[in-house]
Amino acid sequence: MYVIPDVKQTMFVAGGIASETTAATFIATASAKEVQILAENGAAVPAYGENFFIAYKNVDGTYLRSNTINPFNIKSATVATAITPIPTYSYFDVVISGMAAGDTLEVMTQVYGFGTSSWHQRLNRVVAETFISGDTSATISAKLGITLLESLAKTFESRPGYTVYNKAGYTKIYETQADAFADAAALSTNELIWVIADSKPYFSIDGNKNGSFALSFTEKTDWSSELTAGTAATVLACKYFEVVQLADTSHRLHVICKELVQDDQRKFGYESPVYIGAQWLDKSSSDAKTDIGVTLVKERINPGDGKSLRNWEVAMDKIHRPYGRFEKMGETPVLAIDKTTSYTVLTLVYRATDGNTPHQIGYSENNYHTLFIPFTSSGNAATFLAAIQLTYNIDTPAEVNAKLAALKLNDLADVVITSGTTGDIIQLAADTNWKNVASDT
Repeated sequence: MYVIPDVKQTMFVAGGIASETTAATFIATASAKEVQILAENGAAVPAYGENFFIAYKNVDGTYLRSNTINPFNIKSATVATAITPIPTYSYFDVVISGMAAGDTLEVMTQVYGFGTSSWHQRLNRVVAETFISGDTSATISAKLGITLLESLAKTFESRPGYTVYNKAGYTKIYETQADAFADAAALSTNELIWVIADSKPYFSIDGNKNGSFALSFTEKTDWSSELTAGTAATVLACKYFEVVQLADTSHRLHVICKELVQDDQRKFGYESPVYIGAQWLDKSSSDAKTDIGVTLVKERINPGDGKSLRNWEVAMDKIHRPYGRFEKMGETPVLAIDKTTSYTVLTLVYRATDGNTPHQIGYSENNYHTLFIPFTSSGNAATFLAAIQLTYNIDTPAEVNAKLAALKLNDLADVVITSGTTGDIIQLAADTNWKNVASDT
């Protein structure tokens, strides 16, 4: 069984926990993408205080293992909570109080490190709308929003065709479907909303909060009546940005970085920093500038997002490959991450007791290793975390066993442990039942 070299980060992509409880049986019969925690000698699942390693069968059939880990050299063992990813967005209120004919509203977008080309290191674009007699906050907001979206589309690559810009604005703008559903009862029938995470408009259904988002809202796809009435306009479809506005008295404009988030071309899936500035130029005072406050909301990435983890897996493969994981440097890697899957990631940070680097008390933070284990099942992640915790006594073994009974595993009903002894470990077996590892019962 090949030992991962003395590198600082390793990833085992786990489809499940192996039923095998010794190194010999694991090598003989474990399925691809299964993991198991084994005692240092490979003979059994480790007890409290016993050195151990993590065994893994790779998707290409090779067997890997972590460094040997002294449980008391573990710095942390955690499972990341999945979240709905939210792209970066900025917003500002369009208020015309004090403005007169000839005054100008300007908005600047500044993007750092856009794309993967070095010549795209920083891009600045400014759009402006001049206040004319009869303008209102609503009309200025609509004109500015359309101009801004058109400018972004032309600058940062437009999609073929056109999209609809709602000049009348949206009743509410929510970050996620969950946020919208929580507020559904407060909306009237056919209220237009925008969900930032989906980059889509919806309207509320009669009856409002009806058990789920899908039952409470329907995607808005037909804009013919709004286009005919002039309350909506067709604009260039922008690949990377959305500009949407609220219909309330603030006429707030939101500039949303749409597909920049977790772009497949980026090493670790993070977007480029995007900054928005806005100001009012007073023509009667030689274009004296008044800043309009812009609020920036940074992106939130799901730590288990398959698209981001796939990029991470490729990056770490390049680190591991010189040490022999693949026979030829030019060989195409066999990747385990499915980009369409949302994983639950267990992160284990430890000082190894073997390898090429000495690990001892007093060594710097840089001597810690990190093992990432993305699980396709949140229940398996919780079970494996508990097995690790049993070795180093975050709680006493009996307390950890007691906590296992309260875990919701694989979104099933609560597991109830009717009996057990100190040190017992349970896991999801191949027959889909939760069993005691030692006795297979």
